[in-house]
Amino acid sequence: MSSDKEIDLACQVVILGSQYDVFRGFRDRLNNDIALVQAYNALKLKHFDLPYEQYRDAKAAFIERVLS
Repeated sequence: MSSDKEIDLACQVVILGSQYDVFRGFRDRLNNDIALVQAYNALKLKHFDLPYEQYRDAKAAFIERVLS
């Protein structure tokens, strides 16, 4: 089935126990807090038109605050 709409999709794959395994904790926090999901989505929408590095930095700062 084809579509005229593109879907931008990214997957985060990490090795259990690695330095990047913290993303599972972030995922779990999002799964348990709809307000946190809404805040994260609002941040992504706010920074959507910025250069990718600024967008990524804003998301990283948010994730660090959530996990601290």
